[in-house]
Amino acid sequence: MAALSAVAGSQGRIALGWPAPGGEPAARYDLYRSDTAITSVTGLTPVVTGLQQRTHSDLPPAEGIWYYAVVARDPAGNASGPSPSQSA
Repeated sequence: MAALSAVAGSQGRIALGWPAPGGEPAARYDLYRSDTAITSVTGLTPVVTGLQQRTHSDLPPAEGIWYYAVVARDPAGNASGPSPSQSA
């Protein structure tokens, strides 16, 4: 999974976007957020699942630095590895 971009916006929102994965097209995406860098999504609960677009606007629960990663899922539900985490 390619890197995503995370940009702090107005009113505490984070604008997120990522490119389509190479190979088989993804059917949907799961987005993860953490207060530490994400190297694995094991044990993390997704912020949102089933995204069909490659952008999302997130409002974190508190001010500070937040890290994000995205996982692509194919039509059968198989997950890619997480993208490298990005902070905002």
